Amino acid sequence: YMGNLESNAIYAPGGKAIAHALKVNQTLKILHLCHNQITWTAGFTIAAALGVNHTLTVLHLRSTKIDERCEASRKIAKVLERNQTITELSLCDNSLSYRGIKSLAAALKVNQSLNTLNLRRNGIGTYVYYIAEILKCNQTLTNLNLKGNRITGK
Repeated sequence: YMGNLESNAIYAPGGKAIAHALKVNQTLKILHLCHNQITWTAGFTIAAALGVNHTLTVLHLRSTKIDERCEASRKIAKVLERNQTITELSLCDNSLSYRGIKSLAAALKVNQSLNTLNLRRNGIGTYVYYIAEILKCNQTLTNLNLKGNRITGK
């Protein structure tokens, strides 16, 4: 089953309501929340819901402003260390912080389920080092999108 809630002007309260529903829902496999203003507070709550939801396999959070205070991406990363059902995650267009990128990289060193990660247009730049470290030990990640991150050879 798929939930597509893209571009619906969902703000933090709606994002939190969705997160609470994810805690008890046992049928939804795919959730698209792209292009909503759910912000870091709802992003944090959604990440917490992923800690108890074991049916969702695909989560798209493109352009949702979840990392305004660096906490949501770090919480999502922490959950990915334990969650073995998420196979696809899109965090593109969220201006992920240094701490968020570093936390995601650390989580993906132990995560054995994620095969697709979209980090397109996050301004990763020189932090790509942390992403490169993932590739040395993660054997499940098969699709990695880093397009538009101003990565240079320096």
